[in-house]
Amino acid sequence: MAFLADIGKAKLRHVPAEDLRDRSAANVALSGADVLEDEAERWKYFFDAGCRGWMDALAGHTFRSTFVDLPREDAAAIVDHWEARLQARQAGDVEREAALLEAATASLQGLRGRLDDAVRVESEASPAGRAFVKLSTRSPKDSGKALERAAAAYRARLEKEESPPDDNRRWKILSEEVTQAGAVATGADALELLLDSERVYEDLEYALRGPKTHRDGAGAGAAQAYDMSVVARAWDPRLTLSSEFRGIAWGGGLTCLCQYFHPLFFPELLDLKETIEKDCLSLFAQPAVSSAVAALGGNCIVDFAWL
Repeated sequence: MAFLADIGKAKLRHVPAEDLRDRSAANVALSGADVLEDEAERWKYFFDAGCRGWMDALAGHTFRSTFVDLPREDAAAIVDHWEARLQARQAGDVEREAALLEAATASLQGLRGRLDDAVRVESEASPAGRAFVKLSTRSPKDSGKALERAAAAYRARLEKEESPPDDNRRWKILSEEVTQAGAVATGADALELLLDSERVYEDLEYALRGPKTHRDGAGAGAAQAYDMSVVARAWDPRLTLSSEFRGIAWGGGLTCLCQYFHPLFFPELLDLKETIEKDCLSLFAQPAVSSAVAALGGNCIVDFAWL
């Protein structure tokens, strides 16, 4: 604070105009290209890595799934809703936001019906009577409504704890509730999550736009093959926080393996480390898995469920 008080006492030296060197402008010479040379290749890789691309090859090594058609017009309706809702939210127009959701839901009745069928099939195969719904790329786990439900469930569970839980226990409870909040029982539940997720918006907008081909950010659009789906999977209670692992494949080999929920500590896993590693490496070595990894150039993320 003494330093700040002394600033007013500083004496500035006059600099002649001809000696001024203004460097406040951005140095655009250091900026990279707005359109990368391999932009189209990156776009293709992102969508090829979705479960639609490897499901048939890995059907014997992954969870059962039911795919739901997602036509371009339905994807566009979800994208348009998100962008309009964002404007309404920024303006603080709650009524407008509610009206947009009602209109989008009405326009997507066909998708809701298809989701109902898929969720029913997968829920019947689930011991919990629930299903997990995602795009063929990413899931709507960032849905604000789902997170609100998770927060409420988290607070309710904390109240039932016999003694104040430590930070690790708190994070476990929160992570469990966030995961559980993604379980759905109807097509309406699934559609609610899809319309409430920025991740879903990002993936669908990217799929519809295509890779950037111009410096103004315009995409290839219809010139690129659109191939997006929604996927319903039977909710499996065996898949717990401590049983999910993420692997990094590079050059065709499994180079890294870690907990999916890496901030959490599971003491029960300490003595199982070698067994888990051995089992994951064994699965990775299966011809079907190796072939699927090779189809992505040998470099990708591989998630494991150790059950």
